[in-house]
Amino acid sequence: MNKLYKLLVLLCLFIGCLQNEKKDTIEIQKFSENINEEMAIELQINNIFLEKIIQNKVTNITDFFFIEIMNGNKDLTFHRDEYKIIEHFGEPLKVNIQPVSFNFSGGKVVELHEYIYDDFVHYYYIFENESIFYNGFIIENGLERLKTINIGDTLDKLLSTFSDKYYLQENIIIYYTDPVICEIRFIFKDEIINKIFVNYLLI
Repeated sequence: MNKLYKLLVLLCLFIGCLQNEKKDTIEIQKFSENINEEMAIELQINNIFLEKIIQNKVTNITDFFFIEIMNGNKDLTFHRDEYKIIEHFGEPLKVNIQPVSFNFSGGKVVELHEYIYDDFVHYYYIFENESIFYNGFIIENGLERLKTINIGDTLDKLLSTFSDKYYLQENIIIYYTDPVICEIRFIFKDEIINKIFVNYLLI
């Protein structure tokens, strides 16, 4: 009788272990399915983002700024009072320093510094009190990554591409990103875009 009882106990323990193992296997499978589902969702989002670029589906100025001009780098910021350009982009091809004299934001600017790279020319204002101010950058040559609007495109193409509100000055079309962190100026001559200037706003 004792042997039979021990045998039954061992059998119950064995069945219990099998059930726990099966339960663990099911939980692992569920966890794996959840992970795979999350990965699939993330992959889908990335594919939509890439498809938007590949299929030229940029329809507003904010997407154009972050996806094409900034090459997908949404975390890039520039500090007004520090030289961060070299830290972000490496050594420039050339640095031009020009003496100037004009008032800006309550101070007198005495030098203009140009940091020249393959794609952008960055501008710093140097004030009379030696403080520095990052103004923005200009695009003067067509860039391969600018699929939606590029240097050499027509004014008609620009205005028919973006749904955003724009402002017209003499030979300049101005758009603002959303959120408003910068203005993008399309400078044209004979209705052909020949420069794109990105000006970071004082906010």
